[in-house]
Amino acid sequence: MPIEAQVRQAWYIALHPMKLKASHSPEPYKQLFPDLRSKPRAEQKRMLNEVIQRTRLDHVVMSDPRTDRRPLVLDWA
Repeated sequence: MPIEAQVRQAWYIALHPMKLKASHSPEPYKQLFPDLRSKPRAEQKRMLNEVIQRTRLDHVVMSDPRTDRRPLVLDWA
């Protein structure tokens, strides 16, 4: 999955932790996006973009074979 999609999924879970199975802890998502639900929507989206930018520089995540390193929007021409 592209890094943007991975981070967006974590952001969504941080906003809606009740959507997780009871056996899964929301703590990693809350740590990645602290106090996300209490912030205005513009601030929530700013945090999403900041984490995407920061994660693009994380060599461990970017070198993982499960991370699709192609651009999020592919050239269809």
